[in-house]
Amino acid sequence: MKRSIYMDYAATTFVRQGVLDEMMLYFKENFANPSSLYSFSEINKSAIKLAR
Repeated sequence: MKRSIYMDYAATTFVRQGVLDEMMLYFKENFANPSSLYSFSEINKSAIKLAR
């Protein structure tokens, strides 16, 4: 049986379970735009800076 190779990672990609678990907080609760000027956006902006 031939093995499939997925080459369209520009459209989507596999997400490891650990990464998904960490991201769920931002999908469910902290979903503000990190580039906006609102105070609750600072949470996401800080998380992105820390991750980088």
